[in-house]
Amino acid sequence: TGTLATRFKGNPAEGRLRAKTGTLNYVAGLVGFLDPPPATPGPTLEFALLANDLPDRSDSGRLLQDLVAAALAEYPDAPAESALSPLAPR
Repeated sequence: TGTLATRFKGNPAEGRLRAKTGTLNYVAGLVGFLDPPPATPGPTLEFALLANDLPDRSDSGRLLQDLVAAALAEYPDAPAESALSPLAPR
């Protein structure tokens, strides 16, 4: 529900992420829980992300939140650290 109700459509975390976002100029936060895929038993992940000194007021923070949610949804597999940068080429 809330601002995340439609935010992660098409993201691997869709339907499994329960979180709260937070944004200020050049700062982004995301904290919450990510349930395992229905067909895969495993723990619910608990996480917190806080990033500051971002390159712009809000777009890069939102992108970073999306990338981190997608990376967590692939747990225990993980992307390269460089793929999580909001500055990485898409």
